[in-house]
Amino acid sequence: MNTFARKRHKKARQKKFQVLSSAIILLIFISFGVWSFCDQDQEISVLEKRTLAQQPAFSLAALFSGEYTRGYETYYADNFPQRDRLINLSSVLNYLHYFDFGQNTVIVDRRNEGGGESLAPPEEPNAAEPETSLPESIPPNDDELIQTGSILLIGDRAMEAPYTAPSQVTHYAATISRTQQLLPDCRTISLIIPNAAEFYSPEKFHTGSYAQKDMITSAYAQMDDPVFTIDAYTALRKTIDQYIYFRTDHHWTALGAYQAYLAYCASLGFAPVPLEAFQTGVYENFVGSMYGWTSNLPQAKKLLEHPDTVQYYVPIAECTAAYYFSPAMTAPYPIPVVDTELFETSNKYLCFIRGDTPLCQIITNNTTGRKCIVIKESYGNAFVPFLTSHYDEVYVVDPRLFNCTEHPTRFNLPEFVRQQGINDIVYINYAFIPNNESFIRMLDKLLGQ
Repeated sequence: MNTFARKRHKKARQKKFQVLSSAIILLIFISFGVWSFCDQDQEISVLEKRTLAQQPAFSLAALFSGEYTRGYETYYADNFPQRDRLINLSSVLNYLHYFDFGQNTVIVDRRNEGGGESLAPPEEPNAAEPETSLPESIPPNDDELIQTGSILLIGDRAMEAPYTAPSQVTHYAATISRTQQLLPDCRTISLIIPNAAEFYSPEKFHTGSYAQKDMITSAYAQMDDPVFTIDAYTALRKTIDQYIYFRTDHHWTALGAYQAYLAYCASLGFAPVPLEAFQTGVYENFVGSMYGWTSNLPQAKKLLEHPDTVQYYVPIAECTAAYYFSPAMTAPYPIPVVDTELFETSNKYLCFIRGDTPLCQIITNNTTGRKCIVIKESYGNAFVPFLTSHYDEVYVVDPRLFNCTEHPTRFNLPEFVRQQGINDIVYINYAFIPNNESFIRMLDKLLGQ
């Protein structure tokens, strides 16, 4: 065979290979497409601890406005075949990337709520004056501590150690004040919640730059006078000997949320429902996020061996609830306010308002004439059910699920408040959020900024 013939033969083989490769790739895409339409959609992602987008309802108005196509993109991204396995694979790759084989340690610095960048650790804090009016806590010794990035492991408890970013605290306070300025006929209410590290870590992690109480006091002092600021810190500090925070998860318990609820009622003039008046129940064997973020460490075995329990308190008022993916509140997805028959899942914290959803509406049988809207991250989930005793309607918004590239649906808080006749605007966030630039920008977008 001459040189020319060999070249023609080689080109022919290359062309056949390209055609075959293209056909295989096309077949793979078609197969995934057919699979995605035929498999059963999940309602909740246990791995991500949130509610997944559901297939949007079709209408010509939604199609022409672009809402339908944006909603379908979000729905398909949330229901891609084998999504959980791909997420697990990503976690394994991240683990291999951050594992230091020389020192056998792991950098855990997890993504803060809202996706903000990590901040530089503060300087070694100075010792703070001890509290005289509150019960003394007995923090563990430093030699009991294992610190991996921003996560602390002490015995069978793991927790995050937040610290103060003063410029972000100022920004957060200005955003809350801006809400009051835009909606002067409503009450703007702020609850900043300390996390477990403020009470159960060695002294240096709740003094100086780590002192959550000082950060909360600073944030409140920078808010305009009309803003109602709720002292949940003192209420929680008084009950540190009770089960107010999980040990294997970064959230507080419903009992912890109840302490903040008592402070809320005292500030706003509501008569709180006594704890013993609630019907209650318990989910056993809950191992939460803190174990998930440290499971590659041998010390995390203690968390797995000593799981948490999730106690819930059923609302006194009769309630119906649903969540939505749009402020237009079309295509409702009914949910329980407190799920007393939670399906088998590792994330039992989802029993509170079904976890993080874009917009939730709760309608009660109360006749108070009051409505509120709660702007929150996941700490607010366990708090919301207690509000059902004092409002006719409770709306819940997660700012991470609107006004962004991943979730482009527009939500304008002032417009929504006026449309629904809302009286109280409640911001409830835990201690990381006032120091998180990305989350605060999401709050600004809710205000149209």
